[in-house]
Amino acid sequence: MVDVTVEEHGESLFLFRVATPEAQEWFDENVQTEPHSWWGNLLAVDPRHASNLAQGLRDAGFEVE
Repeated sequence: MVDVTVEEHGESLFLFRVATPEAQEWFDENVQTEPHSWWGNLLAVDPRHASNLAQGLRDAGFEVE
């Protein structure tokens, strides 16, 4: 099962769609975000940080697509 799906939207935005409670818990504990960055289970991420965030999720054992 995929824990997080990453969607690229042009050069200015990546959306991380959190699909499991375990992945949401990881985000809550490991990622500092502003409340306005979340749209339900979607986190808007600046492209400069998207690759590192995806790698951190993989390193933590999550399935990222």
